[in-house]
Amino acid sequence: MKHIDDQTIETRIYSENRQPNVQQKKLISDFLEGKADNPLPGCSLFILRIRNNMFHGLKDIYTLNEQQEMFIGINSFLKFILK
Repeated sequence: MKHIDDQTIETRIYSENRQPNVQQKKLISDFLEGKADNPLPGCSLFILRIRNNMFHGLKDIYTLNEQQEMFIGINSFLKFILK
């Protein structure tokens, strides 16, 4: 899997006013790169940010449909965790 750098995490996953700490960045990048021994913490942080980004702030309506499959997967995962 491709390397995810801090810049990508800071600009694509987190907003300017809500930046992750070093440990959160590592958990997310290890999860996204498939390097995590326990992927649940990184996966959970990633999902939290994606869902928060979905429900807050401006959206590009032209590309929102491109993210539909990702949101369906995230919501399925959250439903599984809640059961």
